[in-house]
Amino acid sequence: MNCGNVSKDRESFVLKVSKFHDIVNKIIPFYQENKVVGVKEKDFADLIKVAELMKNKKHLTLEGLDEIR
Repeated sequence: MNCGNVSKDRESFVLKVSKFHDIVNKIIPFYQENKVVGVKEKDFADLIKVAELMKNKKHLTLEGLDEIR
């Protein structure tokens, strides 16, 4: 994915991406094309909503933070 850091955690690998730009432009589009299934699908939908709020700077207001919570 050409972003983030990969580490080994016991028996699996973990990709940690902290740059908002990478999350919005690489991670979200990747998982929109390669559908997330099961209970993680709802978590992914929440990630998309939060990213959209942050893109619109809503996280900088108390109301926006409440909506994210």
